[in-house]
Amino acid sequence: MSGVAAVLTLTGDPARSEALLDEITGRLRHRGAHGHARICDGRAALAHLYLDTGVATHGGIGPWRQRPDGPVLSGDLAIINGPDLAKAAGCPYQDDACAILAAYDRWGLDMCPKIEGEFAFVIWDGARQRLCGVRDRFGVKPLAFKAKSEEISFASEPAALACSGESLDDGWIARFLAGDESDPRRTAFRDIFRVPAGHMVVCENAGVKVRSWWQIEARDVAASEAPEALAEALDRAVRLRLQGDCATLLSGGLDSSAMTCLAARHSPDPIRAISMRYRDMPALDEGVYIDAVRALGNIKGIDEQAVTGASFDDPEQRLREQGYPFFAPGQATAYQTYRAVAASGARAVIEGHGGDEVIGTGVWYYAELARQHHWGALWTSLRQRNAFDPLPLGPRALMARALRRHGPRPVRGALRLCGVSYAPNRGAQLDLLSAHWAKRLADEPALPDALTYTHEHLPETQRRHAQLIQNAGTGTGFEILDRAGVHSGIELRYPFYDRHVVAITLGQHSREKIADGQPRALLRRAMKGILPETVRLRRDKIDFTPNLLAGVGSDVRQDLARLCKMVPPHLQAFITPEAASALSAALDDPESGAEPLKPLWRLYWLDRWLRMQQPIGRSESEVPS
Repeated sequence: MSGVAAVLTLTGDPARSEALLDEITGRLRHRGAHGHARICDGRAALAHLYLDTGVATHGGIGPWRQRPDGPVLSGDLAIINGPDLAKAAGCPYQDDACAILAAYDRWGLDMCPKIEGEFAFVIWDGARQRLCGVRDRFGVKPLAFKAKSEEISFASEPAALACSGESLDDGWIARFLAGDESDPRRTAFRDIFRVPAGHMVVCENAGVKVRSWWQIEARDVAASEAPEALAEALDRAVRLRLQGDCATLLSGGLDSSAMTCLAARHSPDPIRAISMRYRDMPALDEGVYIDAVRALGNIKGIDEQAVTGASFDDPEQRLREQGYPFFAPGQATAYQTYRAVAASGARAVIEGHGGDEVIGTGVWYYAELARQHHWGALWTSLRQRNAFDPLPLGPRALMARALRRHGPRPVRGALRLCGVSYAPNRGAQLDLLSAHWAKRLADEPALPDALTYTHEHLPETQRRHAQLIQNAGTGTGFEILDRAGVHSGIELRYPFYDRHVVAITLGQHSREKIADGQPRALLRRAMKGILPETVRLRRDKIDFTPNLLAGVGSDVRQDLARLCKMVPPHLQAFITPEAASALSAALDDPESGAEPLKPLWRLYWLDRWLRMQQPIGRSESEVPS
């Protein structure tokens, strides 16, 4: 969670690089709690802001340079194969930063696929007059850039590149309100872009190019061998990330319990496992599962009482920390959890974020069977699923819906006459966006293939799962968590997003992911003998919607009602008052649950942020290719 900043002057006074770097690092000072430094080399200036996680091999305070005329590196580095990388590059291992520089000397930018772990770095090659920013495979580490005719700049956070009066991107605002995160590059600022996950941005010969350097991969493992292979890959992923002063999060769910049990196997001392408890909302408390994991031993359980109903607390403070509007209804709990980790004395935490996506529930297998007209297999699978955890509609109703959509024409007609629909009634669409902006977004040019995350290089049967693992919103989610962690003084680590773990789960047939009717069967089988059986075969999953709704107190409801009744000028171009009023009314309907709150959340936080912007600029964005 260290900070990265770099500036390359393209025209004019090279000294401007250093002055602009001062501005950027000033906005990133929260990422440099343990020091910062810089290197200026002609037209380029690079800075490193250091957050010490107790891992000496990361290289300490950068930027780093192996020789006076050599390339300069600044980065947020959490790589896990530094010694092997240095050996392959033909040099003795000193630290991870030097290993990357040695790899660059050996392979140039072709080194990127050889680096394992999580990272975001910028490297200046003075001999080639080339500045390059690189982001890891899944976007765990953040990196943004700003390209102008006079200079190009990089930073760990988009907001750090925003000058006073920075023009906002109306297209991003409209997409945010619509819940559309299909473009992994755009930010709230017209001229500031994310480096997409698995991509690099190369500035050379006064041109800027965004290139893909990695695409998601699947590994072919026999179904009978997959549980053992997955257990070994997860064990390795946890062990290699269990560096420095590290704790785990333990909610009692399948993912966090797996991470904690694996960490306990490798920790020389009892691993600190932080658990949020819900005294004020007992239905949310998972103590019985937490206690079962702790009972396995070598685990030091630490309980933290959750402050419930805090989802709308301190909006201005959260927006200052995040830099611009974000959609994360559970952010209050995340901040509480990370502060508890820091209070335990840990500087880093292993958590199970991404387990649902990486392991895969496998429920899409039912749709695959229906499309292929394998009705016997579908009926058997639905009955197995219902036996493990009763389905709300029951297997008969789901089978009827599948036949209504994919069955033979006479069957479809008969079911239609019986009133069977092939999709659940979702009620009125909870859209805020005006017709004008809805049409404009629909008419926008398609994204380049590498940024659509359709994963066309994979077999069709693997694409659905791949899109869950890696999509345009994956990196955005990591960025929100990253900033919450930084402001709590800790580094976040996600073993489920180890590429070897991903390759094994992605390569398995869909039926193996829901074998015997058990969602996430791959992980359940892999953790046999590692997790307590009560956790491994757990059927339920806590719904935290009551905690979210508890945050909508009378003051928030009044703010939302006022906002919907009198749409402020800075939002009038984007939303229709009728839609806003309908959503506000739906919020008071107990039958609506949390659905109306999702678009209203976006509206509330966007309005707060726009009011904080002085002055407010408006413009359309032009995205570098």
